[in-house]
Amino acid sequence: MAETKHITLRQKRVFLWTLVLGLLTHGFRLSNKFLCCDSYNYLESISRSWTVAMGRYLLHLVEAVRGNYELTWLIGLLSIVFIAAAAVLVAEIFDIRDSFSQVLTGFIMVANPVVTGTFAYMYTADGYFFGMMLSVLAVYLLFVYQGKWGIPLAALSLAASMAFYQSYLSVTIVLIMFKLLLLLLDKEKKLKEVFRTAGICLTAGITAMVVYLAGMKLAWQIFDSEMADYMGLKDARGGIVSRITGAFVSSYVEFARFLLVRWKLTFYNVTNVLVILVVIAMVLTLIIKRKLYKEPLKVILMVLLGLLLPVATHIFAFISEGVSYISSPMSYSMCLIWIMPLLLGGKLKASAGDGNKLKIGTAFIWRALLTAVCLHFVVIAAQSYESMDRANRQTERLINRIEARMELEEGYSDDMDIAIYGNLWQMPEYVPSAPMMSGVVSNIYLSTQREYVAALNWYVSAEYGNAGEKRKKELAKLPEFSEMKPWPSKDSVKVIDGTMVLFLSDDEIEKYTEE
Repeated sequence: MAETKHITLRQKRVFLWTLVLGLLTHGFRLSNKFLCCDSYNYLESISRSWTVAMGRYLLHLVEAVRGNYELTWLIGLLSIVFIAAAAVLVAEIFDIRDSFSQVLTGFIMVANPVVTGTFAYMYTADGYFFGMMLSVLAVYLLFVYQGKWGIPLAALSLAASMAFYQSYLSVTIVLIMFKLLLLLLDKEKKLKEVFRTAGICLTAGITAMVVYLAGMKLAWQIFDSEMADYMGLKDARGGIVSRITGAFVSSYVEFARFLLVRWKLTFYNVTNVLVILVVIAMVLTLIIKRKLYKEPLKVILMVLLGLLLPVATHIFAFISEGVSYISSPMSYSMCLIWIMPLLLGGKLKASAGDGNKLKIGTAFIWRALLTAVCLHFVVIAAQSYESMDRANRQTERLINRIEARMELEEGYSDDMDIAIYGNLWQMPEYVPSAPMMSGVVSNIYLSTQREYVAALNWYVSAEYGNAGEKRKKELAKLPEFSEMKPWPSKDSVKVIDGTMVLFLSDDEIEKYTEE
């Protein structure tokens, strides 16, 4: 059992190195304010009703700590601190003793592309990563704390984690699977102990789900809410067999998509394949060295754990076929795959025999590979933040052009309602050597009227209001509107009956012009 009475050298090393490497990787993001489409919806506050409706009923509480502002540097720093704490817990859970492996553990957890993608949603990143830390804490309480309160405390920690962001359940599951794999690779451990450990984890998981669902029902009562129709969560279709089959297929497809982006020959794709091959080679080496092939059931269970890894990382695909793992925060459990060589490397060293060390050449291979992977994470982060910067500059130019045109119209005021028809699509490019990340680094930037108006208010410090759908239909039937032409025509901006009308394009214009 790991020492818990005081802060150890390992804990200090992991925390401080993770903090430093996180600041170096994401420093540009922390020192610049980049907004994505969701950011404009939460410039004043995280929507309590929306987060509660999605089952993230504790997420809005982060504002009680840092207020309802997107304080980029503070939120980013808090996020990195939470990740550093989670890295310390991982080092304790798996008793990582090698100092280089300890540093790499934190590097992987703080610099991976999912952290970069999540920082596209900086307004709520601190809440997300606090939830991730709690999901790791649950595993720590099960395997390291080992007290009589271990199961209930772990269940409470996991339930709270899901109340910040449900997908971090997969982080807990994957860490447990890694722990079970290491138990199976230990020739001193009997299958009875493995099954007992799995039973304890299952008990804690079921308890956590009961607590989480009870809390969600209570939150819905308090805030007069219900489940949001988001990613198909409210509308599960198809028979149970077809749904489960489809979820299995989706899990493996999304698993491959994350590791092998667009099936191209890139550094990211190649190194991911190499990491998986190294993990397989390490497991096979341990099986042979420890003669575990004489226990076929253990080997079968190891294979089963490996085959179920894509399912564990995409567990929410079984709730609804509409759940999308392109949404970066849901993919954090995938990043734990990169720490597997660190965990197995320690076991290989222990298997080398008393007084013998793991061959220098063997250790160098996986250490060099993971170091290169981590350094490339830094490159991916830099590319992503450059994409965010370009997207923000592009949007700022567009907003300034629209604002200048609006101010020239007779009857203009900086607190009038705005009615926007159509859209001017902005599609920032994907980072070619990284998983498809949502937010500013990949998807449509501004799309709805609410986002355009929020952007105008943000960039020019105005107080424009949103014209409602009923008002937009009334305006579309007036003669002045029929004379308007799409942006950037001089007739694309006009004050009609006291409302500023922007005719950006004729997309879906029939919604307002047809009877």
